Amino acid sequence: MRWPDLDSPLSQLEEFWRDRQQFLQQRGYLLRPRFRPDWKPSWKGTGLCHCPWNIDDFLFNPRPDLIDAVSIADDLKVVLKLVETSREEIPIARYLSSASLRSGSRNRTVPILDVIPLPDTDDKALLVMPLLRHFEDPPFSYVCEVVEAVRQLLQGLEFMHEHNISHCDACWYNIMMDSSNLIPEGFHYASDERHDDLTLISFRGRSRKAVAPVQYYFIDFGLSRHFKSFEDRIYLEGRVGQNKEVPEFIKDIPFDPFKLDIYQFGAVISSLFPVCCVIFFSREK
Repeated sequence: MRWPDLDSPLSQLEEFWRDRQQFLQQRGYLLRPRFRPDWKPSWKGTGLCHCPWNIDDFLFNPRPDLIDAVSIADDLKVVLKLVETSREEIPIARYLSSASLRSGSRNRTVPILDVIPLPDTDDKALLVMPLLRHFEDPPFSYVCEVVEAVRQLLQGLEFMHEHNISHCDACWYNIMMDSSNLIPEGFHYASDERHDDLTLISFRGRSRKAVAPVQYYFIDFGLSRHFKSFEDRIYLEGRVGQNKEVPEFIKDIPFDPFKLDIYQFGAVISSLFPVCCVIFFSREK
């Protein structure tokens, strides 16, 4: 976790969110006190600078294009993502969250709760999503939990492909889970090993198996492509996504984006195999 400068606590990138706090509140989303225009560091003059990581408004926003908020209408914790309107991300995300597709049990794409145009630019907008957690945090406890996650995500990949959408980055860091049953007390967005009150999360006695079914989702459609039909699918060029070991990338030749998804997610499954081995030999043998 990066710490803010005690003398100039908001970074320039964080000021972007502070300057739009009132607009977002009018749209129904409340940012943490740190990002409100009248905010003053709560630790100043208190002698608490020796342990500032235990102060909520000290915690730095982890990523400049994302921020946490609370939906005022229902008190739901959400994440706002700054996206470029020139890309396909918004139309693809909205399409996958449309009523007809959202009802599909195989739809494993992150729900889009709202799309917010920004008042000062047409180049960017905000996607609103529920607050999720990385799918392997905490680590899996049983092999059956890994199998269930892979099952859901394979169905999700198949669902996207049936609708002529290639994710193009179906990789490790774009897979999340709804942890609301696993961590019913919730977790702090800027310090996810702790609750909102900044006490440490204890996973003792908790497992996905005990609170099943945990829901898994693909996120981030910034590189995704949506083709009009199966016949309109084409090969693409370049290198995309987190996995740079794709054979077509190495040979610098065009690639089938749907086969790319399969290769990328196959690498995720391969990464989970050692996890299963550790679990099996430690507790399931």
